[in-house]
Parts: sequence; C-alpha cells; structure tokens
Amino acid sequence: NRVLNIRYLKGNRPRNIWINMRPRMALIYGTTLSEAKIINEKKEIPKENHPNIAGKGYYFWPDIPSAEKYGERSVKETFFVADVFFTNPFENRNNFPTQEDLLRYDSFRGQYKETCYFMVKYPQRIANIHYIDGKRP
Repeated sequence: NRVLNIRYLKGNRPRNIWINMRPRMALIYGTTLSEAKIINEKKEIPKENHPNIAGKGYYFWPDIPSAEKYGERSVKETFFVADVFFTNPFENRNNFPTQEDLLRYDSFRGQYKETCYFMVKYPQRIANIHYIDGKRP
C-alpha cells in the first residue's frame, strides 16, 4: 500500500497505457549532452515550445522512449527524472487545449500521438531533477 506509482520506463512499451494523474508525478525529460551539463549544474529544465500541443512551457513525458521521440530537441542523449507538481490541471485525451484553456490552467496532460504529454507553465512546479539514463553529464 506504500507503492503507488509503478510505471513502464524503458524497453518494449506495453500497449494502451494511460497513467492516472496525481498531484505529484515523477516524469522524464530528454536532452542533448551539452544541455544536460547545464541542467545538472543549475537544476533547471529549459522551457520548450510545442505549438502543436500546448504552446510554451516545461514539457515532460511518461517514459524514456517518449521523451526521446517527442521532446523538442532532435537529438536526445541524456535523460532526467523530476518531480512535477500539478495544480488545477487541464486533462483531455481527445483534444489539445484551446487558447481559453491555456489562460485558465497552469498544468496540462493529454494524449499526443502514441503517448501522453505533461506540461507545466511555471518552473516552480518542478523539483528534484536527477540524471537517470543516457550519457552522463
């Protein structure tokens, strides 16, 4: 009863995974080795822009293959895990947020292609950033 959040992280992905939303979730961020060194020093994730999802914010993914495939940078060499805190989240499996939703909510989760995306607007919602896989910064 103390283990609440067991998830797939890497390898062959099981089909039809939908992660239950929690106020705090450990999520994945993928980046280049040079950017990873900066993240490791400053303990800050850079803001990304995904206009096809929810615009500008701090994007995270549920697993390493999703972070590798769908993150903003084309080359992913290093992966971090971070605690991401969600308050008043926009949650929709079928639709991306509208402009009104982007103003109303400060955290987002939904379906993107074959995975889930997670985005928060503010860096204060991100804590405990740690290296977990790939080239070590």
